[in-house]
This record gives sequence, C-alpha cells and structure tokens, in this order.
Amino acid sequence: MSTPRVLLTNDDGPPHPVESPYILGLYRHLTEELGWNVKVVLPSSQKSWIGKAYHIKEITRGSYYYPKADGTGETSTRPRPLRDGEIAEWILLDGTPATCANVALHNIFHEQIDLVISGPNLGRNTSSAFALSSGTIGAALSSSLSKIRSIALSYGTVLHPTPPAFFEPAHRLGTSIIRHLWSNWGEDTGGIRDGEVDLYSINIPLVEGLLTEEGLKVHRTGRA
Repeated sequence: MSTPRVLLTNDDGPPHPVESPYILGLYRHLTEELGWNVKVVLPSSQKSWIGKAYHIKEITRGSYYYPKADGTGETSTRPRPLRDGEIAEWILLDGTPATCANVALHNIFHEQIDLVISGPNLGRNTSSAFALSSGTIGAALSSSLSKIRSIALSYGTVLHPTPPAFFEPAHRLGTSIIRHLWSNWGEDTGGIRDGEVDLYSINIPLVEGLLTEEGLKVHRTGRA
C-alpha cells in the first residue's frame, strides 16, 4: 500500500490537558515518525458518548486552530500563515464527531482522503455497548459507510491520573499498529467492502507492562 492521505478526528476535541490529552501526540507521531500527510478536523469541544449522531438541520460553524508543540494553540475565524511555534493548521467544527468526519470527507477534503483515524479516545472502547455509544467509533463508522478505510483508536485509563510517561509509548504502539493495518489492508481488487474489513477498533490499556507488542491481543467486537 502507498502512503495514505489521512483524516484525523476525535470526540474529545482540540488539545486540552484534561479533556483531550492525546490528539497532538498522535498527530506528531503520524506526521513526524511515519511522514504521513494528515489533515485534522475535530469537534470544537468535548463530544463523547454521542455515537454516530449527525447534525442534520443545525448550522455547523467552523474555525481554524493552530496547535503548538507545547499543547497550547490559538483559534481563528479565518485562515492565516503559521506563527512561531505553531506546527499545523487544523479545522474545528461545532458538530458531532460523525459530522466532522462526514463534512471533511465530502466537502473540505473531498476525494483527498484514503484513511480516517479517529482518536485517541480518552478511555477504552471495548465491547458492543461501548462501541455503540462511542463518538470515536461513531466517526470511524461514519467514514467506513462512505467507503473510506477507518480506524478507531482508544487508550484505556487504568491509573488515575494516568502518568504522562505512558503517553509516548502508547503513541508509538498505536502508530505501529495503524501502520501495520494500513500496509496489510488489501488492494481493493473487488472494491472496498467486498470481503475486506471496513473498520478496525484498537484499544491500548495505559499500563506500563502492556505498552509493548507482547501486550497485543486481537478480538472481535463483543468478545473483548
């Protein structure tokens, strides 16, 4: 498989030390470690536990977000050149995660995306009950219904608070799994969804002993 053009979204919103601590780290691993081209469209605020809900009649408003490496960032109503310390231009929408993914795929970056990554979620998304409720999985599911390969990534919280030292190993492991899935997904010989997997859901428990490849286990949803 060639290098993918990626859409990154989530349900926790833009970088925040408590509500959305993982999105910036994963973005940097995908772009800096893998060298992938990553576009980012996120909810403008926390949108957890909303499933695959869409905005239908509501007006969805957007803004531009300019993250810095230290986790801070600035919002702007208009696009502008990057300033010192800013690493990218992201887009924030005041919609659900599924709305963000749908608008990104069909309007903002129409026919420019090969792979959607949703997450990393703050908390696990194991079992059917979690999967049906998760905004993270909802965004990935919405994307797969648009015939785009999709991956939902969730970090299971075990220790409260989670030691920040666990973040980087989780990003490395998540990035490694994502790269493996993309490289081995298939070549669309019969068209996507003709015997292929549409969506993968990855759960990484933030436990020191599990943040290695030896800690990996693969389950079907409902058996985790």
